[in-house]
Amino acid sequence: FVRYAFSVQYHGAPFLGFAYQGNQGENCVLKDGTDLRGCQSVEGRLHEAFQTLVGHDNYENIQVSSRTDRGVHALKNTCHVDIRPRRRS
Repeated sequence: FVRYAFSVQYHGAPFLGFAYQGNQGENCVLKDGTDLRGCQSVEGRLHEAFQTLVGHDNYENIQVSSRTDRGVHALKNTCHVDIRPRRRS
C-alpha cells in the first residue's frame, strides 16, 4: 500500500459528524425511531468515494487529523489513506 494525504472541506449540516457510525448508525432508522435515512458521516462518504475510485479491496486505513461533530463544518481537515498501487501490465 502507498499512503496518500489529502484535505477535505465540507458544510457539516447534512452530516452526522466525521466518524463512520457503521451500518446500524447511519442511513437507517434507529431502534428508538430516529430516522437517519439519507444521513451519513463524512468518513462514510469517503469510503463510498474510495470504493468507486479504487475498488473495495484496494484501500484501507482512512485517518483524520481531527473529527467533527454533527453539523460542524470543516475548511481544511487533513486525512490520509493507504491505497494499493495498480499493477502495471
